[in-house]
Amino acid sequence: IIVFLLCECIYIGHLLYSAELDIMNPQTHEYATTGNHSHNKNESKSNLSAVILSALFTILTYFFISENPSVVWIKLLLIAVTYLILRIYLYSSKIKIYYKESL
Repeated sequence: IIVFLLCECIYIGHLLYSAELDIMNPQTHEYATTGNHSHNKNESKSNLSAVILSALFTILTYFFISENPSVVWIKLLLIAVTYLILRIYLYSSKIKIYYKESL
C-alpha cells in the first residue's frame, strides 16, 4: 500500500506539472497552423522531467535501502507527499495568477 501511495503521489505531482506546462504555454496555435504537434515543446519538457524524476527516486531508493531497509518506503513516501504538496501549491498559485491577469 505504501509503494502504491508513493507512486500515486509522484504520478499526480507530475501530472500537475504537465498540466501547468500546457496551461501556461499552450501550443494550440502551432497545432492549428500545421495540423501537427510532433515537436511540441511541452511534451518534450514533460517527458524529460518524468525521466529525471524517476532517476531521482531510483537514486534515493538506492541510498535509503543501503542505509536502513526497514524504513525506506516511509521516507520515500514522505518525500513524494512533499513533492505532491509543492506541485499542488505551485499549480494553484500559477493558475490563480494566470486567470486573474487574463480577465
